[in-house]
Amino acid sequence: QTMKTATQDTEFAMRAKANEKAKLVSRLQQIFTTIDQSGDGLVSWDEFEPHLMNPTMQLLLSTLEIDMRDLSNIFQLMDDGDGMLTPEEFITGVLNLKGNAKSLDVVSAVHILRRLETKIDKRLAPPSSLVSDVEQHIAERLEQRLEQCLSKRLLRLKPTTRIL
Repeated sequence: QTMKTATQDTEFAMRAKANEKAKLVSRLQQIFTTIDQSGDGLVSWDEFEPHLMNPTMQLLLSTLEIDMRDLSNIFQLMDDGDGMLTPEEFITGVLNLKGNAKSLDVVSAVHILRRLETKIDKRLAPPSSLVSDVEQHIAERLEQRLEQCLSKRLLRLKPTTRIL
């Protein structure tokens, strides 16, 4: 009996959580539609920015535990790089920004950044064989040039023999 009750409680909690998320997604869709003043299904920065100062938007973001001190970055964090937010980007972005960052999230992000940095460094660094080839070529050219300069100088320094 106790196990059955525990299972029912878990199922009830899961359904309640799913219903809560569905209501939030619906509310976010309504907000997106309000922000999308052009009605094209996309939100530009020019459409988004004025709403950041809107008390209703600020209240919504604060109830979602989104830090209000960094509002200018919210659009950039949600945007995939094209300068426009789709409804999916907006909803997913707000849901991802909801609440405080967990230690695991921060550690994961730092780990990913370190791996990317290593990959970039490897691709930008010239192969060591190329560096040594270039160094050898420069050394050979310098040696040739030095020999040319010395031989010209020696020719100028040779005493000329005069025949009387």
